[in-house]
Amino acid sequence: MSDSYVLILVLYTLASFSAVLAIAEAFLWLVRKPVLRSIERFRPQDGVVAHVVVYAFPAVLAFLLTAFSAVPGYFHGEPIGTHEMPGAVLVALALVGLYALVAPLCNVVSMMWRTRVRTQRWMASSVVKESFGGVPLVEVGSEQAFVVAAGLVKKQIFVSSLVRRLLSPRELRAVLRHENAHCKQNHNIARLIVALTPRILSRSGSDEKLSELIEYAADDAVLDVPGDALNLASAVVALARQSATAAGMLYSALVDPAHTATLERRVERLVLARPILRGNILGKLAFACVAVVAATAMIGSLPLAQAGFRETLELLVR
Repeated sequence: MSDSYVLILVLYTLASFSAVLAIAEAFLWLVRKPVLRSIERFRPQDGVVAHVVVYAFPAVLAFLLTAFSAVPGYFHGEPIGTHEMPGAVLVALALVGLYALVAPLCNVVSMMWRTRVRTQRWMASSVVKESFGGVPLVEVGSEQAFVVAAGLVKKQIFVSSLVRRLLSPRELRAVLRHENAHCKQNHNIARLIVALTPRILSRSGSDEKLSELIEYAADDAVLDVPGDALNLASAVVALARQSATAAGMLYSALVDPAHTATLERRVERLVLARPILRGNILGKLAFACVAVVAATAMIGSLPLAQAGFRETLELLVR
C-alpha cells in the first residue's frame, strides 16, 4: 500500500466526515425552532437528555455514514493510481473535518484543567467537610460567593463561607438540595458530552438552552418541600450580583451572572411554582434514536451509497 494511497484514504475519510456533518448541522439549524419548542414541552430532566441527543445527532450521523459508506466505498472501488494527488477541495474539507474533531477535544481538556486547578485550590482552603444527601460537602474559606456542584464520577458540592453567612438556614438547605440534584442527575456529564461533540457551525444559542434546562431540572428537585421554591428563588436573587461567572468551567454553579435572562426566568418560575410535566419520553426517544441509527447504518452500507461516495472522491482527487 503506497503512501499516496494512505494519504488519500485519510484525507477522504476526514473530508467525508466534515461534508456529512456540515449538511446534518445545516438541516438541524433549519428545523431548530420546532425542535426546541418540542423539547420545551418535556419535563426539564427529559429535556436535558433530549437536547444532548439532538445536539450529538449530526456527529453520530456523520460517523455512521463515514464508517459504513464512505470508507468501504473507497476500498471496494478500483485502486487509485499512486501518481494521483489530492485536490484542493479534498484537502480543505479534510482540514475542516480535522478541526471539528480536534477543537472540541482541546476545549474539553482546557476546561477540565481549569476546573481541576480551581477545585484543588478550594480543597486547600476548605474549613469544613461534611456530607449532604450522600454527596461530600466542602465549605471553602472564601469571601467570594459561590455554590458549585463539581465532578464527573467523584462528585462534590463546594460552598463558600460568604454564602453560608448571606443565606438563612432554609435558603441554604434549598440551595444544597439544588446542587445535590445536579450531582444525582449527572448534569456535568451532559455538559461533557455536549462539549466533546464534533461540530462545525457555532451553536451558542443551543448551549445556552441546555444550561437553562439543566438549571430548571435542578430547581424542580426542591419543589416537593413546601416553601423551598421561594427559599431557592430568594437565594438566587441574593447571590446574583456577587457570584463569579462559571464560563469555561466543567461544573454546575447555582448562579452565573453571565446568564441574566436565565436567572430572571428561573426566579419567575420558582415564585409561580409552575407544575412539573410528568410525561416520561425517554423510552420513545431511545426507540426513535435506535431506529434512526439502524436505518442510517443500513442505507449507508448499500453498494449504491458507497458508489456515490466513491464517485465524489473521483471528482475531488486530481
